Amino acid sequence: MTVESPIKSAVEASGLPSAYATRSVIEASAFLREQLLAVVRQHMPEIEAVVRDSKAGAGLAPRQMARALQAQGILFQLVSIAEQAYAMRRRRRIEREKGHDKLLGTFDYVLSSASIAGVKPEEIHAQLQTLRIRPVITAHPTEAKRVSILEKYRR
Repeated sequence: MTVESPIKSAVEASGLPSAYATRSVIEASAFLREQLLAVVRQHMPEIEAVVRDSKAGAGLAPRQMARALQAQGILFQLVSIAEQAYAMRRRRRIEREKGHDKLLGTFDYVLSSASIAGVKPEEIHAQLQTLRIRPVITAHPTEAKRVSILEKYRR
């Protein structure tokens, strides 16, 4: 049994183009957690309790604890992906159903709100002329998508 087989069969059984299309973040996270636990159960059953409950790690050998921590890291990565997918679906649904100008945090929303508030286009133009935009390259500390980390998980 491979990692793909239970996931693929669950997707196909749903009859939907994507099983995640109608799932909430909680449902998708629970599904991904169970799939990861199935892999752990098959390949390293001795760490399953730790992956299920991080308090159950007492007495594990260092190598087993390292594998358990790796599995938990993978779980956090999967949950992060599920959250991002949900947020993107939600954003697209709002754009499709209500329009771009109803999507909080976008320029369309700000410009629409300004228009409703009676701000004249000339005033907006004048303010935009004073902006100085510069690229800033930074890494977000909670972002766990570095290629080196993902490659480690594949091993």
